[in-house]
Amino acid sequence: MVAALVIIGATACTENYDGIEKAEGFSFYAEIANGTRAYIADEDGDKTWETKWQLGDKLYVNGYEFVCTDVETGKFTCYNDEVAALVGQPVTITTDGNHSSYDGYEALYTTAEVESFGANAKIQLQALTSFLRFSVAGPAEVKFTLTSDAFRDQDGNNVGEVTLMDGAGEVFVAFWPGESLTATLTCYVGGVQCKSKELTFTAGKVYNLGEIVAPVASEWEISDGTRFYTTETEGLFVAKNVKLTSNSFCIHKVGDTAWGAGAKYGLVTAGTKKENTAIGLYSCNWAGDITISNATTTAHDFYFDRANSRLYVMTVGQTPDTVAAPTNSNKYNVTGSKYGWGACNAAHQFVYSGDNVWHLVVAFAANEQFKVQLNNGWTTSYGHGGIQSTVGRNLFNSSNDGNAIAKNAGTYEIWVVPSHGNEPLYIIKR
Repeated sequence: MVAALVIIGATACTENYDGIEKAEGFSFYAEIANGTRAYIADEDGDKTWETKWQLGDKLYVNGYEFVCTDVETGKFTCYNDEVAALVGQPVTITTDGNHSSYDGYEALYTTAEVESFGANAKIQLQALTSFLRFSVAGPAEVKFTLTSDAFRDQDGNNVGEVTLMDGAGEVFVAFWPGESLTATLTCYVGGVQCKSKELTFTAGKVYNLGEIVAPVASEWEISDGTRFYTTETEGLFVAKNVKLTSNSFCIHKVGDTAWGAGAKYGLVTAGTKKENTAIGLYSCNWAGDITISNATTTAHDFYFDRANSRLYVMTVGQTPDTVAAPTNSNKYNVTGSKYGWGACNAAHQFVYSGDNVWHLVVAFAANEQFKVQLNNGWTTSYGHGGIQSTVGRNLFNSSNDGNAIAKNAGTYEIWVVPSHGNEPLYIIKR
């Protein structure tokens, strides 16, 4: 940018800086958007972040060092007599190029192109730095990676990641996005990934990540003892970069090694599944093992999507959103007294999990009556004389079966598996 200059006559005086009486120096006044050191708009436009100049901040004019001697006016002074040779000359003004991402909000990088430099000029600089702003609940190792070299290390070299050993409190991480940068930002806390998102960054903004919550070990594990961790998405758990001890496995609650409805998840019929696909899961006493043929020799990222009763065994670094959701032309829905026995809508329609399995999580009041319908009709509808509160039960398609009754209030999980013969529908209380 070309800075607008207002030239004011120089005045003779002495200045006190760092307790030392100094002779008159050569000064100019610097501001960044509205006179602040970093007046940077939030990415959502709701707020700005302002940090004033500090005594001792440095700017460089064609290599000559100017030091901030007055924070209120943004006055920068050089005590090298040779700097007077720059008067009337075109100059470039920058901050110290060796500032790094590790310096936090101190790492503001600015520039200005001035056509004719002069004493006591008022010069506006352009902010080139953007910031990630975040906090964590307590001390932790926090690592950020970008699919670019927008971070800088302590030597000023462009790097793809930055690691902070103590992320407690409010933290700013500086980076250089150029005019615009679209990159995937990934965050790890304590070595476990907790956030990954593709964003478009521009210079001169603060990107608020909020409080970063470290993933915690969940109550779910793979049958060889590999623990799943929580993610930002409720009901979605992940185990990263894992080689299993067996190619055949199931998902179960920690410490529950016996098959049991609601405690273990597997296939309707044991079998081998492909990587990077959606695998429909079933939780009942007779579910079978899942086999991935190279699970013991090749590392994968395992995503257990309990909310939709699915498993994703992904190539390391790939995520489930790269996999198309499975589809089926048949639709199942629950109807009953809570819905006025009316037509189905999205609120009570089953999710197709894949592998000929449909799944629904639904809350019932005590003694609430319901049935499960195929395609919102009564030709195929499943009922029962009652549902027990602690163990799984089957529902059947028969004109002799009455409405199912949830005898205890609570959250229930229902699977429809048309291929399973005499047990096509299974329900448990969570």
